[in-house]
Amino acid sequence: AAHPPPPRNSSLQPLETCKGHGGAVEDVAWSVHSEGFFGSVGDDKALMLWDVKDSAKPSQRVSNAHSAEVTCLAFSPFADTLLLTGSADNTIKMWDTRNLSSALHEYDSHTEGVTAIQWSTKCPEVFMSSGADKRILVWNNSRIGDNISKEAARDGPPELLFCHAGHLSRVSDVCWDPNDPWMCASVAEDNMLHVWSMDERIYNPSTNDNNMVVD
Repeated sequence: AAHPPPPRNSSLQPLETCKGHGGAVEDVAWSVHSEGFFGSVGDDKALMLWDVKDSAKPSQRVSNAHSAEVTCLAFSPFADTLLLTGSADNTIKMWDTRNLSSALHEYDSHTEGVTAIQWSTKCPEVFMSSGADKRILVWNNSRIGDNISKEAARDGPPELLFCHAGHLSRVSDVCWDPNDPWMCASVAEDNMLHVWSMDERIYNPSTNDNNMVVD
């Protein structure tokens, strides 16, 4: 049977309203592993973690997570305590929710503000980020601290795996194909959508001797 139409003056009311940020909220994301647990970031440079069971105030707060507006965040789909934040200060930071006193690692290869972050759905150590610098960077955390040549270091740190530089304007969002582990899509303010993938030599150590590849 068909559902009756909603009342003409009906409105949808929120179940909870969480107040804590001192500026515009830029992004929100649910934890993949912890039910009722989510994070938010905003123009006040803060990272806040919330529990819907007690939403009157954030359960954890990092007041100055970055030196500029925090624009995006993403919880790891594999490690239940790891999350990433991106900022207008051009950096990405990785955090462990068990101890937010300082970031675990900082990634600083974007030359303009970070616009989006997404973890790989297939590879626990891999994520990608997009920026106002017209680029998408793919990172591999398993390479943090690896020794690389001086020539390779000029392209970026060892954890920087790949750079897609095909867009002509600010990249707005990125997404992994949930079926093909290395297929990606990106959209930008140049009115273009790119679907692209990395050559196996880039992500397979047995066939790749270089540090970072630009497409």
